[in-house]
Amino acid sequence: YSSLLFSKVGKTVELLWSFLPRKIQEEWLLLKKQKTLPFHQESLLSVFPSPKKFFRLRIRLGILSKPDSPLQFAVWDKGGLVAFPAEAPSVCYPIPAKNICEIMPELLRLVNKSKALSSNLRACHFVTTLLGDQTI
Repeated sequence: YSSLLFSKVGKTVELLWSFLPRKIQEEWLLLKKQKTLPFHQESLLSVFPSPKKFFRLRIRLGILSKPDSPLQFAVWDKGGLVAFPAEAPSVCYPIPAKNICEIMPELLRLVNKSKALSSNLRACHFVTTLLGDQTI
């Protein structure tokens, strides 16, 4: 995780290089040489890593439909859809924000009750905020 984050920060700095003040450029060159990142420090350049779980506030999931079976959420993997396990989303797929994980089973339950909503449904988009507002 640390090396990937270091690489992402480096690419971002490179993209913004010509816009950065000289002092920040110098600080980055020193950090790059030391291969360290200033986490939550009071410096000209600070890095605030994302949480490792429940970090996505926006997510699009596929919907799998099989005859005589309830709809299932799925993720895209190598061009195809892979169904979620039967476990709670927060256990098997802890990427979306917790409030998205919490509403997913209830949403599927309600959609599966309605023929109009469940027929030809292929995907579902979830958007939330840090305050918990949601759009589905």
